[in-house]
Amino acid sequence: MSSDTINVIDLSEYTGPVPRDHIRCMKEQYNVEGAIIQAWGGGNVSGRRNEYFHETVDNFISEGITLLDPYVWPPRDWQAALDWISDYSALLCGALYLDVEAGAGVTQEIVDGVIAAGWEPRIYSSYSAWRSIMEDSHAYNALKLWNARYVRRFQRSDGYYNPGFDVFPA
Repeated sequence: MSSDTINVIDLSEYTGPVPRDHIRCMKEQYNVEGAIIQAWGGGNVSGRRNEYFHETVDNFISEGITLLDPYVWPPRDWQAALDWISDYSALLCGALYLDVEAGAGVTQEIVDGVIAAGWEPRIYSSYSAWRSIMEDSHAYNALKLWNARYVRRFQRSDGYYNPGFDVFPA
C-alpha cells in the first residue's frame, strides 16, 4: 500500500453494534485508521436512521480513531441525516459522503445543499453503480470520491455483515 492511502472501514446499520475490542483489533491487526459510518438509509429502505451511529462514533473515538465521517443513502436524504447526527458534527472530520447506489444518484441541488449546511460533499460509489446510475457523468469531478471496493465481506448468520475493508486516499 502506498504512503498516500489509509485503511478505512465502511460501517452501516447492517454491521450492527461495533464493540471497542473489535475496533481495537481492527486498529492493531489491520491498521484501520478511520471509518465512514452510515448515518442514514439502509438496504433499499430510505428514511431510516442508523441507530448504531452515535455508539459507533463514541467507540472509535475512545479507541483513538478520530478520522470519522458519515455517509447517507439515498443522497436526497442528506438533510435528515445531518439532523440525526447534528450533536456529533464536531466529532467528525466535516465531509458527508453521498452514497450513489441502488438507483439513487446525486444532483447539483444536493451538493449545493450540503455545502450550504457547512459540510464538504463527497461521493461514495462503485464504478459500476456510478456508470449505471449517473451515466458516467463527469459533472462532479471536483468532489472527492470514495471508490467502494470491498476486499472482505461476509454475511453473518445473525443477518449482520462483517465489516468490509477499503483503501481510501489520505
